Amino acid sequence: KLLSFGMYVLLTGIAGLIFFHIDTMIITYFRTLEEVGLYNVGYPTAKILWVLTSAVAPVILPIASELWQKKDIIKLREGINQLYKFSLILIIPGIIVMFLFPDTIISLLFGENYIEAATVLRITSVGALLFSIATINLNILTGIGLPKLVGKIMLTAAVFDAISTILVVPSFGINGAAVTTVL
Repeated sequence: KLLSFGMYVLLTGIAGLIFFHIDTMIITYFRTLEEVGLYNVGYPTAKILWVLTSAVAPVILPIASELWQKKDIIKLREGINQLYKFSLILIIPGIIVMFLFPDTIISLLFGENYIEAATVLRITSVGALLFSIATINLNILTGIGLPKLVGKIMLTAAVFDAISTILVVPSFGINGAAVTTVL
């Protein structure tokens, strides 16, 4: 039983690695190294917003598991609602700042030569909201004993991202890659 659980958690991790890095490989293949550099300025900068949810994620899983095993669905539901509320309260201001001022942020962090990454930052900062909700949900699903479902979700997302990025990047470049990653 533990081996089965662990295999699906491993599948989720591998799918996550594919999901978060395939776009760079595809951009490298279809576009210029300059665009790869720009993408890898904008996208990781937006990932700064993921820190909050990523920090909370290891705590969510055991709590969800414990409340699920105790069949305390009311507390689990209340905890999930609180987690959504406070995560959104903390992340939305960052998203707004990154969306409205990407040029300034990139200029301060990387210099004027990377301003062309502003659209990627704008697009992927919106994706940070979706990532936060997904991280909470996937950890809860794993915690209540559904790692197989989480693995399937992540694998599906990775395959979708890879295929859509391959289709979009040749014509739309790094901005297309950012959109497909968010989707």
